[in-house]
Amino acid sequence: MERAHVATRWMGVATLALAAVASARSLLAEPADRTPTARYVTVLAGKKLEEGRGFPGIVEVGSALPTVHPKIGYGREESAFGFWYFYDLGPWKLTVIARPDWERCNYLSNVEAVIVEGPGAPATTRGVAVGDPKAKVLRSTGRTRSGCGTRSTVVGPRRRSGGRQAPSPT
Repeated sequence: MERAHVATRWMGVATLALAAVASARSLLAEPADRTPTARYVTVLAGKKLEEGRGFPGIVEVGSALPTVHPKIGYGREESAFGFWYFYDLGPWKLTVIARPDWERCNYLSNVEAVIVEGPGAPATTRGVAVGDPKAKVLRSTGRTRSGCGTRSTVVGPRRRSGGRQAPSPT
C-alpha cells in the first residue's frame, strides 16, 4: 500500500512538472515570420512611459519577452547585442533589453530595460519627452539647478577631490 501511495505522489509531481513545461513551451512557441515591423508605434501611441516600469501591460520590466512580441511585434536583432531588440522602423526608436532567466528556463528571458529615443517618442508619466529642455526635466523631478546635489547634472567642468578644478578638455 505504501508503494502505491509513493507512486501516486510521484505521478502527481511528474504531472505538475509536465504541465509547467507545457506552459513554458507555449510561451516559447514563435511564429515562422519574425520580420521586424513598425507596429510598436501604433500600439504605444498615446501611452506614457512609467519610470522604472516601462509601458505597463505592454512592454514592462520583468515581463517575459515572449509575451511582449505578440503585442508590439519583433524588433531587429544583431548578433553583437544578444537579447537586445531594436524597434527602429517608425519615426522614433524603442529598444527592449532582455535578460535570460536561467533559474526558470534556459530559453526564457525577461525584459530588463526599455529605452525610447527620438522626436515623437512617448513622454514619461511626469510629462517629460525626448528633446525637452533640461530645466523642464529638473522641474519634473522636483529639483532645481542649484539643488541637484551632484556636479554631473550641472553643465561645467568637474572638480577633483581637494577642491582644485580639473583642466578643461580642449
